[in-house]
Amino acid sequence: MTKTFELNDEMAQAATELLLTTSLNSILREVRTSKPSLHFCEDCGADIPEARRKAVRGVRLCIGCQEVHEHHQRAGTGVTYDR
Repeated sequence: MTKTFELNDEMAQAATELLLTTSLNSILREVRTSKPSLHFCEDCGADIPEARRKAVRGVRLCIGCQEVHEHHQRAGTGVTYDR
């Protein structure tokens, strides 16, 4: 029984590491982008405030659409946006 517990623990740790690495790489790609920020959200067309455009290099979505996008990512619905 202990062997099974150890194997499950190792699998959980590996899955957690993979998730963290994937998330970190995604964040780094966004931060390091050289693409200019959009003035209008590519999903809904709403204005993207200047403060957001300056704070997030290469921003493509308004705050509302970004929140929806992140919710879908966390929920694992497979909805992604090509940035």
